[in-house]
Amino acid sequence: MATTSVVGQVRNGMEVVTSDGESLGKVKETYIGTEPTSPLQQCDDETTVEVHRGGLFSKSTTMYVPCRALARVDGNTVTLNVDQQTANAKGWQHKPSWIGT
Repeated sequence: MATTSVVGQVRNGMEVVTSDGESLGKVKETYIGTEPTSPLQQCDDETTVEVHRGGLFSKSTTMYVPCRALARVDGNTVTLNVDQQTANAKGWQHKPSWIGT
């Protein structure tokens, strides 16, 4: 499980890769499930990273990666603790209902 410090390092525009090195896209937004005014960005069941891939000449996709799948941040790269096949099979393409429109 990701620690509070990993979540706090995630920034919009960072590259997101799986444990086997495959790119999932770039961080669009981080939704913190804790109280928004809390000084700590905690990894809980609702904390989610929105990742976008594609665009102009390819199909655009969005994934909502749960905090528990974050392994580490190195420079401008967020690495997950799952491989690409697992990430694609998790159903992360569905926006969590608690995130507004």
